[in-house]
Amino acid sequence: EEKCIPAHIAFVSARSQWLRGKIRHAREKQRDKQLQSTSDSHRERSYTPILQVKLKDAVPEAFELVLTYIYTDRIDPTKKNADPMSTKVVLLMMDVYRLAVQFHMRRLEQLCVQYLESAINHRNVLVALQNASDLKLDFIKEFCLKFIVKENTYNKIVMSKEFEIIAQPLMVEIIRRKQIPSVRSLPEPHFDSAGTTLEQDMEQYLLSTGKEFCDIILMLDNHPIPAHKAILAGRCSYFEAMFRSFMPDNNRVTVSIYLFFY
Repeated sequence: EEKCIPAHIAFVSARSQWLRGKIRHAREKQRDKQLQSTSDSHRERSYTPILQVKLKDAVPEAFELVLTYIYTDRIDPTKKNADPMSTKVVLLMMDVYRLAVQFHMRRLEQLCVQYLESAINHRNVLVALQNASDLKLDFIKEFCLKFIVKENTYNKIVMSKEFEIIAQPLMVEIIRRKQIPSVRSLPEPHFDSAGTTLEQDMEQYLLSTGKEFCDIILMLDNHPIPAHKAILAGRCSYFEAMFRSFMPDNNRVTVSIYLFFY
């Protein structure tokens, strides 16, 4: 079942080049569809529906966490008072990690890796291993295997009921890894940089590709200044009130600045 999650083009396109490409493609399809509808009334032609971008493989709850990160630069999977080390939260963060990799969001990738490395324990590691194998998250799978074959955790894990129900290929892989510890393991992911912050992404966006996604023109002394309504409204109550009460059809707003001298 599909779930619609509202978001703002300016923020999403600023924080992920991959999502920016999806937005750009969806806009082009929407424009082509509107151009083909030549028999509609002028009002229908001037109306632009909300842009829809389909993400087929995204888990809604995981994407909502990614969206929270896009807006705030933070991520907290336990905001609903969930146990941070519960199996449900660990699986959710693995889905967030998969989306971070897909969206090329390096800093979010690092945050997910740090969280998973601290949250995976002997109670949830087998479920995490199975899920990592299913999602083809090779690094997380490797981390789980290393955790399982440790001297202080191996016996407790392989004697558990959960071990009896994992997929047979994984069971064989665990036993072989324990018997032949010299098996070559995957290298840890190398993050060539710390990733970019919200402030850095927005600054770069406004200086470059952000102009492509402007949805408002501010007229100051007859000088047009392209801008983004979501950013203006989020940062300034003056613009928030303006956009709530008055929004011209041509998306051009005259801004007057008065100077008072005493």
